Amino acid sequence: MTYERFSCLLELYKSDRLPPESLPEFFQALDSGDFDAIVGEDMVRHIRRIREEDPGERSDTPLWTREMEQTTWEEMMANLPSGPSLQPVRPIRWWKPAVAAAAVALLAIGAWLFMGRQPGHQLVRTTVVPHTIPGNKAILTLGDGTRMVLDSMSNGTLATQGNVSVIKLANGQLSYRPAGNAASDGAGPVVYNTMETPRGGQYQLTLPDGTKVWLNSASTIHYPNRFAGTDRRVQITGEAYFEVAANARLPFFVEARNMTVQVLGTEFDLMAYSDEETVKTTLVSGGIRVSSGAAHRILKPGQQASLSGQTPVFTLSSPSLSETLAWKEGKFRFTNSGIQPMMRQIARWYDVNVVYQGQLPDVAFTGIFPRKENVAELLEVLQEAGKVHFIIDGNTIVVTAAK
Repeated sequence: MTYERFSCLLELYKSDRLPPESLPEFFQALDSGDFDAIVGEDMVRHIRRIREEDPGERSDTPLWTREMEQTTWEEMMANLPSGPSLQPVRPIRWWKPAVAAAAVALLAIGAWLFMGRQPGHQLVRTTVVPHTIPGNKAILTLGDGTRMVLDSMSNGTLATQGNVSVIKLANGQLSYRPAGNAASDGAGPVVYNTMETPRGGQYQLTLPDGTKVWLNSASTIHYPNRFAGTDRRVQITGEAYFEVAANARLPFFVEARNMTVQVLGTEFDLMAYSDEETVKTTLVSGGIRVSSGAAHRILKPGQQASLSGQTPVFTLSSPSLSETLAWKEGKFRFTNSGIQPMMRQIARWYDVNVVYQGQLPDVAFTGIFPRKENVAELLEVLQEAGKVHFIIDGNTIVVTAAK
């Protein structure tokens, strides 16, 4: 899709005039992330215009709707560029420093990014309790039982296990390196450590073989201080993203619940939360083999294997990688997501409890939101999207149908 066509579709959507048959095309383009810069710039322009308005001349009608009242959607559609779709050059994302202002704009008027938006729905303001912004938090438990709260530890060597040093780097990440002049694969005891991220925390770890691991909130990884034997093997709960260091002599295995992932050198995401019905592995590059008992499948890049606890059969799909990996990039990204799956992510990241009251509507949300922002901001955007209402009571979020 060309930039010109997306811009026209965007204008129609903001004024609630985009015909239903064009919605799938618009949301597919929006979900691709290729047009994030356009959306961000548009939001910034809108906020500037709002600030320049005379307060006495404002109305309840959105500014973009008033500007387009003289243009019919038939006229807009007639002016849409036609012909072959062109793949645009990927723009700088919102979360890059150069366009950080666009992320702020998303907080202010991001409600229209959600498919559940109801024209004319008024946001019900609630008294909310400010919540602590999550960040890099983790607890490291050494083989001897020593527990270290990593976000409160100073940089440098935290411990020495045989010939291996455990080091907290200046960027806050954890790494394992040979102690002194010892070789990385030299003799020494194999000691197992466990890293745990709490709800509202995340952390990055470099394993002794050079494999990089990103832990999502409420996750753990159990691993040795050095890999010995005929393979490399770790266990996780929750969700983690791996960039596995290639080593044909030592295949890499990740065990999570009832799934085992075998790789030689690749990048993939593995989600195995206990409160989710399925375990999901998504391959980004390279190749992996997933197995559970007698069942096994080999994945290609872009494929996802799902395994339900009730059925020992893998289901393959090709999900949106931008949505699957949004947590690693510091975002929530929802595509036709139901309220309960969405709230499970919110609960883990913001360390809150969620209570549902009454019959909830069957509503699907599509949108993007920075995870660095306060939970109240996100809930206000979701509430403005319509059909659901939130009350924050201390550390509990109550979800009900909108009245």
